[in-house]
Amino acid sequence: WCKLTKILKEVLVGASAKSNFIKQALEGEYPKLLRLFLNTWSKFKLLAVQVNTSGLIMDESIKIKDPFLQQPGGHSDEMCADMRSSLEQFEHAYLARSLSRLFDPINLMFSGNAVPSPEEVSGIFTCITNELNVSSVEERLFNATVKNVGKTIKLFCVKCEQAAKADADASQIVAYPTEAQKQNVQIVNILADFQAGLKRLVADNGNKKIDSLLEEGKDIKDQMVSTVAPLLASIEDASEAIFLTCHKEDFSQNGATDNLKQPPASSPYMKELQSFLERISKDFLQNFSCKDFIDAELRPLAEKIIHQFILHASLIRPLGSLGAQRLGSDCAQLEFALSLLLGPTGYSSAGPTGLNTIGTTYQLLRAFRAMIFMKLEEFQSYAGLGSIVPHSVCLHLMISRCPEVMPSPQATLGWGVARYARWLQKHDEREKLLLIQGSLES
Repeated sequence: WCKLTKILKEVLVGASAKSNFIKQALEGEYPKLLRLFLNTWSKFKLLAVQVNTSGLIMDESIKIKDPFLQQPGGHSDEMCADMRSSLEQFEHAYLARSLSRLFDPINLMFSGNAVPSPEEVSGIFTCITNELNVSSVEERLFNATVKNVGKTIKLFCVKCEQAAKADADASQIVAYPTEAQKQNVQIVNILADFQAGLKRLVADNGNKKIDSLLEEGKDIKDQMVSTVAPLLASIEDASEAIFLTCHKEDFSQNGATDNLKQPPASSPYMKELQSFLERISKDFLQNFSCKDFIDAELRPLAEKIIHQFILHASLIRPLGSLGAQRLGSDCAQLEFALSLLLGPTGYSSAGPTGLNTIGTTYQLLRAFRAMIFMKLEEFQSYAGLGSIVPHSVCLHLMISRCPEVMPSPQATLGWGVARYARWLQKHDEREKLLLIQGSLES
């Protein structure tokens, strides 16, 4: 048997070396060649079983290696190593060609400056499906092809990463979207199309066990996140810059609040924030076709904006009774502003919508608004203190109502509000409380 397989290998390798036509046929049509070998192997194996169970008595002194027995007492569906070795050269060549066929459309669609179209992305999965179907003749060849598909997914992500822009043009939000930002939107959209196509591919081939490709697909989500990161970071920075202007406004007014005929008007900074987020939603976000992905990325942004607002609102000083009414109105207006990003707040058959999707942070905003109207003696007994509203926020609210003879923590430290706010954002609650304690004791 060993001599037979050796001769077979020499004949196949020799024939391919002498004739380019034969080489092309053996390499290009390797799955057909493999099918012939597998059929032959099955016949040999069946014949071996019949012979070994026919009661043939052999000389025990003669040691015979049965190539059809992989383990003692059992037969294997796998082709033996000797027979497999005659095909290795052609298998490697076929897999290399298969990988090239998978890579070629991706390299071609990214050869210019234009972003690939959805039709081109769909063509990638047509090619992938063809390769998987052809290689399904054997599990070993199929698994090798699946690995090639994984490399194809990584190549697509790398090409998108190279095409994505991360310079100043990709992060500006002062003017209308630049060409760099428009290209990033297109890249995120085709990555979403590619991810959806990959999920369909796995679902359509559920019986072939290619779930491992979904692990490779995690790179797609990572690339989508990194592509929109410059835009979202700019929105966050601009929002904080708007909140900083609230310290230039006067919230010290006092007076009777029971006889107010209508809610106080929104503060100028809150009107600016609403106008800003409305423009961002209209000019920058509406062109994303992958709404589920964008919504998921906007939720953390909305949480950061709420935390920024509560931080700066708690530092407003002095805060009078009418100023507190206006600040409470700003909380309600902030909910409306964030609905421009997250959509209406409520519940649907699919679950919570709008601000309800960021439950804990939304509770914080509602609780902070309630505390604005509380008396100082009511703070200590407030059920949400510590669990919903941090103690540091409560302390800042208390200090905002104190006489001016008690300096604010940032004033004691000799810092501006912007520097103090940045420090608070970078430290945990314990460090915040220690800093506030030290400023009060000094």
